[in-house]
Order: sequence, then structure tokens, then C-alpha cells
Amino acid sequence: MFSPTEVATSQEPLSDEEVVTRVLAGETGMFEIIMRRHNQRLYHVARAILRNDGEAEDVMQDAYVRAYEHLDQFAAKAKFSTWLTRIAVHEALSRQRRGNRYQELEPMSERERDPMDRFASWRRIRNSKRQTRRFADCWKKRLKSCRTLTGPSSYSSTSRT
Repeated sequence: MFSPTEVATSQEPLSDEEVVTRVLAGETGMFEIIMRRHNQRLYHVARAILRNDGEAEDVMQDAYVRAYEHLDQFAAKAKFSTWLTRIAVHEALSRQRRGNRYQELEPMSERERDPMDRFASWRRIRNSKRQTRRFADCWKKRLKSCRTLTGPSSYSSTSRT
């Protein structure tokens, strides 16, 4: 039985598939070789998706854990590195989806403004609804005060009735 450092420094390095076979046979310490070989690749893939160093490191760890747990499912239809990278990509994308759910709606710079500015549009909408309601009630009753609500353009149309 060889240690991972002895295998890594030997003349003929083992292929990923050979390392997987040995890990499945019980030499669990050999999984460290896989981790050393693919750390940079997984980090770069996760970092490209998430654009966050800490999240990319977490994705790497989770990808290795998932790969180790499901190592027996590796069918060798593709290279092991491809299989491992796909696990990391799926983990990064799921984190990205979860992260987007809790993303802030407005940037911090806008929060530093006057807090009442956020309600200005609501007041306009509320006031216009109130004004429309008053005009509708007034129109139904056909009162002379409707002229003041509608303005000069509709003055002539209300004066005919």
C-alpha cells in the first residue's frame, strides 16, 4: 500500500481512473491525489460561475464530498475530470440560484437617500386614484364642481349638460 505522496512523486503517475479504482477498493487516502490534481480546475470553474472566492472554495469542498460519496456511480464513460467538473458546475449553479433568491432589490447607495423619496411615486399613484374616484363620482352626479377637477380642456364638454 502506497501513501498519496509516494504515488504523487513516483515516476509513473496513476491515472484518475486507477486512483478511483484503488479508492473504491479501500485505499481512501488515495482520494487526496484526485483533490490535488483538480483543485485549480474546480476553483476556476466555480469562480467563473459565482464570481466570489469564498463561495468558489465552498463549491470545491462540496464537489469533492459529493464525488467521494458517489464514487461508485462513476461509470468511466467520460474522463473522471469531466465527471468531477460537472459535479462542481451543478453545485455552483445551484448555489447561484439560491443566492439570487436573496439578492437585494436596491443597491446600498440608493438607501442613503432620503427614505421618503421611495414613497413619492406611491403618493402620486394614490392621489391619482383618489382624484379619478372623485371625478367619477362627480361625473355621475354631473355637478358643476366637476369643471374644477377636470381642468380647462373638458370645461366646455361639461357645460353642455
